Amino acid sequence: MPPPKASRAARTTSFLLRAAIAFAVCTRVREARADEPAERPTKTEFTPAPLIGGNSDIGFGGGAILSFARVLPGSDDPLPYVYRLEFATTTTVKSEGGSIKVPYQDEYLLLSMPHLLRNKIQLDVRVSFTAESTQKYYGIGNAVFVPPDRSLDDPIYEYGRVHVAASIDGTVHITRPLSLLLWVAYVHNWLDVPPGTVLAEDVAHGDSTVRSLLTPFEPHGVVTFTYGVDFDTRDSKVSATRGMHHATRVDLSPGGTPGIPQRWGRWNTNLRAYLPIGTDGSTIALRFVSDLLFGSPPFYELARYDDTGVFGGPNGVRGVPDGRYSGMIKLFGSVELRKMLFDFRFLDKRNTLGVVAFADSGRAFTSYDSHPELDGTSLGLKLGLGAGARLLAGKSFVLRADVAWSPDARPVGVYVAAGQTF
Repeated sequence: MPPPKASRAARTTSFLLRAAIAFAVCTRVREARADEPAERPTKTEFTPAPLIGGNSDIGFGGGAILSFARVLPGSDDPLPYVYRLEFATTTTVKSEGGSIKVPYQDEYLLLSMPHLLRNKIQLDVRVSFTAESTQKYYGIGNAVFVPPDRSLDDPIYEYGRVHVAASIDGTVHITRPLSLLLWVAYVHNWLDVPPGTVLAEDVAHGDSTVRSLLTPFEPHGVVTFTYGVDFDTRDSKVSATRGMHHATRVDLSPGGTPGIPQRWGRWNTNLRAYLPIGTDGSTIALRFVSDLLFGSPPFYELARYDDTGVFGGPNGVRGVPDGRYSGMIKLFGSVELRKMLFDFRFLDKRNTLGVVAFADSGRAFTSYDSHPELDGTSLGLKLGLGAGARLLAGKSFVLRADVAWSPDARPVGVYVAAGQTF
């Protein structure tokens, strides 16, 4: 059955948002009848963080992250701020084949309002521009072969993608741990696929299954309407030390028009748990993610979930080169041991330095049919092992740096990014 038309998805989203707002307003009216405490005092946290890093997939460079938040001192709320405005800009460079490239440019502006309607509605608005000139495509499947004499950074495995995006993410808190996810996003894409690359050759002469999964390269838009359920008992949404965070959602992209051609969808499930160790903020963090595509998704989604790489990248199976494996089905998990070391004062706020050790593992499947020629016949789990550092700046910001080894690595993967991995 094809995904529903855009008008139906839009009407459904509009109806659900109106119903959720009406629910929250009615709840707020009932609460207002009771005696309410005086407004809690707030404090401004400004965190400028120069970024000198990147990762081994997209090169290293510089940029800056500016975080401006109005926080609630002494609050035990998982999101202890009234609002947070974050801007980041990043540019990386990389040497390949004796030449210097600019693989990655990214700017985004995020406005997060976790208490838009008194603990009932959270709204995040984000706009971004991203240019990726060295995106990797090695093939499709869990057993993609790269000749041992061929570098994984060979331009034959590269293509370019430029995209601008805007999203509005609404979270309606039904009860304390249970929320409804209602999101809408639009991304416009421009692709550059040079002739003679593996991607261009697979489109022209590849396996019939592979060709069926490679969508056209013309400029196109992607609109998605998201419906999901979120269960969250974490003590902090910035850097959790205890509790659980489970979410399952369906993204529908109606398509079927010249500007938005692909009709497809995604069912994503993300299970996370945090087990405290002692009382210093140390924890064991666990996650399992399944990302299931259906319909005719843009080919670059076969290697991604939540606009980030599954095998490779800072949020997937670290250590594996980004884009190394892909398919309609991706499964992976992680375990992190996070140890907090010491606190210090800087920019009029408490900061905490910590270290982590982690293991990531996962597998891709070409499609819902058996394809041993593309996926192999063994268990085929991809593995990443590593360690890193964490800097918790106040209550609203985390900076992380990780180094990961994998049998697929070259020789290791290095990642610097904002926020915990999960």
